[in-house]
Amino acid sequence: MLKKILSLSAFVVAYCLLAAGSVHAQTGTLSGTVTDATTGEELIGATVLVQELGRGAPTNLSGEYRVENIPVGTYTLRFSFVGYRSLTTEVTISEGPNTFNAELRSDATGREEVVVTGIASRTSREISEVAVSRIDATQFTENVSFQDLSQLIGGRVAGVGVQPSGGTVGSGVRFNVRAGGGLGGQGQPLIFVDGIRIDNSEIAGPGRGGQGVGTLTDLNMDEVASIDILKGPAAAALYGTSGSNGVVLITTQRGQALGDAGGLSVNVRTTRGISEFGRESQTSQFLSEQSINDVFETGLLEHYNVSAQGGSEFIRFFTSYDQRLEEGILPRNYMDRQSFRANFDAFPREDLTIGVSAGFTMNEIALPDNDNNVIGYLGNVILAPGGDDGTFGFTAREAIDAIEDITRQNRFLGSVNLQYRPIENLELNAQVGFDGSSLRRDETIPPGFFVTGPGTAGQRYILNRTNEQFTYDINARYSYDIVDGLTASSVLGAQLFERTLRQSFNQKRGFASALISNIGAGDDFIDANEGFLNNREAGIFFEQNFNYRNQYILSVGGRQDFAASIGEEAPNIFYPKASVAVRLDNILDLPPSIDFLKLRAAYGETGQLPDFNDGAERLWAGQNSAYGTGGVISFVGNPEIKPERIRELELGVEADFLGRFGLDLTYYQLWAKDSIIDFRRASSTGVTNLVPFNVGGVEGHGLETTLSINAFESRDFGLDFDVAYSYSYSEVTDLGGAQPIFDGFSVQVLAEGIERSAFFVQRVNGALFNDDGVFIGVDADPERSAVGTPFPKHTGSFAMNFRAFRNLNVYALVDWAADLYIYNNTREFAIQFGNDREFAELNERFADLTPGTDEYIDVANRLARLNTAFPYNQVERADWLKLREVSVSYNFNELIRGTEFGNYINSLSVSAGGRNLLTSTLYSGLDPEVNFDGARSLIRGQDFLTMPPARQFFFTVSLGF
Repeated sequence: MLKKILSLSAFVVAYCLLAAGSVHAQTGTLSGTVTDATTGEELIGATVLVQELGRGAPTNLSGEYRVENIPVGTYTLRFSFVGYRSLTTEVTISEGPNTFNAELRSDATGREEVVVTGIASRTSREISEVAVSRIDATQFTENVSFQDLSQLIGGRVAGVGVQPSGGTVGSGVRFNVRAGGGLGGQGQPLIFVDGIRIDNSEIAGPGRGGQGVGTLTDLNMDEVASIDILKGPAAAALYGTSGSNGVVLITTQRGQALGDAGGLSVNVRTTRGISEFGRESQTSQFLSEQSINDVFETGLLEHYNVSAQGGSEFIRFFTSYDQRLEEGILPRNYMDRQSFRANFDAFPREDLTIGVSAGFTMNEIALPDNDNNVIGYLGNVILAPGGDDGTFGFTAREAIDAIEDITRQNRFLGSVNLQYRPIENLELNAQVGFDGSSLRRDETIPPGFFVTGPGTAGQRYILNRTNEQFTYDINARYSYDIVDGLTASSVLGAQLFERTLRQSFNQKRGFASALISNIGAGDDFIDANEGFLNNREAGIFFEQNFNYRNQYILSVGGRQDFAASIGEEAPNIFYPKASVAVRLDNILDLPPSIDFLKLRAAYGETGQLPDFNDGAERLWAGQNSAYGTGGVISFVGNPEIKPERIRELELGVEADFLGRFGLDLTYYQLWAKDSIIDFRRASSTGVTNLVPFNVGGVEGHGLETTLSINAFESRDFGLDFDVAYSYSYSEVTDLGGAQPIFDGFSVQVLAEGIERSAFFVQRVNGALFNDDGVFIGVDADPERSAVGTPFPKHTGSFAMNFRAFRNLNVYALVDWAADLYIYNNTREFAIQFGNDREFAELNERFADLTPGTDEYIDVANRLARLNTAFPYNQVERADWLKLREVSVSYNFNELIRGTEFGNYINSLSVSAGGRNLLTSTLYSGLDPEVNFDGARSLIRGQDFLTMPPARQFFFTVSLGF
């Protein structure tokens, strides 16, 4: 018996070994290279997928791939790479080695880009039902050094304007998105970095001047991989309240598996540059022209970046260290930023993915006093009536040079994401993100110098700010087939956001010695306060998607939102959305010249939250008096207050034709209702505080178009163009019977029937004369009327990318704005202080003219139109055209390949370029894009001693190992 068992066992073992050998003998290996079909350049990190097996391999640093143990048979291979059109083909695998080389063609119009279309939705642009704009950041940061988001986004996205509020390094950034949303909020989009909702604030200083430190300056653009922009409620509905001005989704770089066995790629980049004042032609209007030009200086730029990425089948990583030291063009202005990032993606099981994103920044920013400030450089030379002798009008140059205003901030951004696929077609996602920062701003005016305000006693100001905010996301997606050709997916999720902000400041004056800077040594207490804010928002959302053979695509969904600032009697709000797309090229027999044609329509709603205390019925504060400390009513709210609701309808058409052209055209209509307007109660109630109510409304509309042109492309040469244009209009339709709402200078207004934030002033017609022809005053309309807005109705850009001799690349970006107005407060005060050249020359001529003559009448009319008692005279048309960016780069990869250096260096490129190189404008001031009050108020498009952006030149060297 035992002998039979042993014989049977031996037979089974032998059979298994033979079977195993037979299986092994019936497998093959597939290898090859993936290259650019036009240039022949190897594509590193391209993905090769054997679809039937659900596995594949990435290409290594030589563009090579290898997939082993493929059973003999016929399979569908899919080759894909970012920026290229995917290639799908059938390959027959025979026993042993097999070779297939793939050539991918550039996706010039971005049809196959995977973009974010919702809080838990990603799809290719080919079937997206909403307008999404994407910037592939690495395409630009490879050769150009960017200070902040405004430089990377500005001019590249139709319908989105992004500018710094002034030219100081480290100042705030403001967005103008489409028609500007409703009346509530600060007009700024939500910004996410790797799923983390980040702090986008501008932090003011001691109260002199309008601009402050922008928290977005902490973001290092060299870490960014891509930026997706959802421009309005139609696309951003699932992001809920605060998303009415759009959503900016920033994704940082992730690691790539370089070859099946893993690999490591190291890149080193260094940039040197200078910044300078480039608007000397505009200073001739002032008598102190030379003094203005002399105060500007050349700032230096030093930027270093080291990054490494790589990984294998089970783990991938990206890490980088970056240091940027940039000086401004005024003294005492610089930014010294150091940042570190480490991103990891792990695949411990086939059904589990773990992603970790972590970034830390140390940022030090020094700001000069500026903007509406008599102890700032520009205030002392532009308003100086002393002419061109180099003197400062209010405060001595030595005193201004001695002032220190330094902000130091440490900031951490981190998130952990889990993706679990327990069964086929079911995907569970969970993420937690954290944005934490600690900021301290110190301003020291040393004693011994005469400074307007503090005198000679010296002054200290200290601001401490701590911000912590958490973002929690959880969602589930299930994909399934309904009938043949009709697929669907269902998404259900929740998002929570919590923010805690603590601020305190202290200001004292009177220091015995410059050697004693401790604020406790100050003799005179000026001011101190502290503040605390804790805000919570939560939303539950769903989305249902249908796709019939990539011909008809439909999506419906909604979000129920809750927030701490909503009134107790209106605790939540629901925002619906619906969108549809039709791929006509997959349905109709179109001419061969049309490669792609899609119609889309989308409707969505979002909102703007009330101010933090608006939902409170009554708040009290303590107040001192001669009779002791008592309670006073500090705020009266409205328990019925709810968020402003903003609705948007979006219609679009996208087409690729003639193999070289891509067109994206979008029209949108926007309605805002339940805008929050403050009303003052009757005095008879005993409470005279302003009380918020949901009564206001706004309507807007606009048009956006982008045209991509691949003029020609060959192995050695290529030429591409991108042209963008947008039009927007917004009008206040309802204030609930309230009086017009003016800004702090009584120049801009929110009023029914008038464009939002329009300049609303008395028009000046010319001079008034008596019967003897003597100039006696200004002829002005008795009533105010609208005179343009600080938001340009028309904006556009033109970008060119030229490739020659395979390795030389030239890029240029030009952008423009039209039907834009600015209130030139700088010139108004220069006239008052006698420093305006035209006004001085006219007055000198006028004294010698005879009343009644043509020349007398002409000069009188010109003087009337410069009269500073009428703001209309300083509201200027400010259309502009800028050569925003130029870069020239050369890639030496081919030259070093095959040489001894090629054994150590994988890539080498050098580039040179500039920014803000040329400006042509109708505006008489220094720059048409500035705004002295920063980014976040009704005051827009007002120039009051605001420094213009610098002209910059830079040179970059990049090495890859």
